[in-house]
Amino acid sequence: MTNTHTAKGLIWVDLDSPTDEEIAYLVKRYNLHPLVGEELKSSPSVAKIDFYKDYVLVVLTLPERIQKNGRYIIVDREIDFVIGKDFLITSRSGAIEQLEYFAKIFETNVILDREAKDKLEHAGHLFYYMVMRLYAGMVEDLRNIHDALSSAETRIFKGDERSMVEVLSSLSRELIDFRQTARVHREIWEDMIDFASKDFFGGDFGSYV
Repeated sequence: MTNTHTAKGLIWVDLDSPTDEEIAYLVKRYNLHPLVGEELKSSPSVAKIDFYKDYVLVVLTLPERIQKNGRYIIVDREIDFVIGKDFLITSRSGAIEQLEYFAKIFETNVILDREAKDKLEHAGHLFYYMVMRLYAGMVEDLRNIHDALSSAETRIFKGDERSMVEVLSSLSRELIDFRQTARVHREIWEDMIDFASKDFFGGDFGSYV
């Protein structure tokens, strides 16, 4: 499924479990390398960043806390980004809450604060605000884990140590899984900083990275 959003001359094409026909159209429309088209399909990939002449490919795997069978676990949600000068393509398999929220407010520019409303000059800015929204969701998950730890600590002090052993073990596993998924993001942003110095999006983009 393809959803297209526009604002200030920028195009955001959001793909959810795209078909081969949808991928083929975008490869032709934006002159993408065939390997980029393969990345946009729903098959899992390794988090990475690749640079092309007219666009950048970023593959991010995001940790998300969900409830399953009465307990919380961390699952990986992959999003592929293709960032051009005036277009941004995202591809994922299934709903991602923060991305769905971003879609609802993008065309009205609510995502931008008053100082930043004139800063949606290219797709690099759009990518920045989108990633910040995704990271806000990750921070919220960590806050919820923190609250669960605080609650377990309170119950331990009240003498409920035995029943908290399993809870603490589960929370520990969540934190390990969360960190394991998110740790590669640093390498991606370090590479993006080097890329920003080449002025592909203009001199100010480095500060956003």
